[in-house]
Amino acid sequence: YLIKVVKKQFIKVKAVNKATAKQIAEEMAMVETKNDELVGSKVIDIMETQKNTYKKGGTMRLGAYPCKLKLKSRCRAIYNKDVVYERHRHRYEFNNKYREYLKNSNLSVAGSSLDGSLVEIVEISKHRWFVGVQFHPEFKSRPNKPHPLFVDFIKAAIEYKNNYFLN
Repeated sequence: YLIKVVKKQFIKVKAVNKATAKQIAEEMAMVETKNDELVGSKVIDIMETQKNTYKKGGTMRLGAYPCKLKLKSRCRAIYNKDVVYERHRHRYEFNNKYREYLKNSNLSVAGSSLDGSLVEIVEISKHRWFVGVQFHPEFKSRPNKPHPLFVDFIKAAIEYKNNYFLN
């Protein structure tokens, strides 16, 4: 059953990836984007520091970076910490032009860089379990010590299965 849940979530993610930034902002965040500045822009885009870099070797955001967790967020409860260090390996970041549109929506920033300039985690508060991260939790997961996000996701899937099928 867990495989089915994961596949359904993956299909949703694939559908989101095919949507335009405006569709995501309007439908997922439930806001209207009548701002011309956002038309044609991407929600996840190449980092500003990478836009004019043509020789990409050795220019990724690599290594462990601190992430400050938002008070009363799901991730704060999962980690039970104010700040966590997670590993990165990418050139893309959340486009901060969309931050203002997300403030009053169900999709919220749950974790950011210490200075608040980079979005690290988003959550949908009214969803059973929707957490999106910019880092790679699998880099810190081991067979005998799985990453806290994986543990909580599996726990939520089991709870959903038990509540949905056994009641």
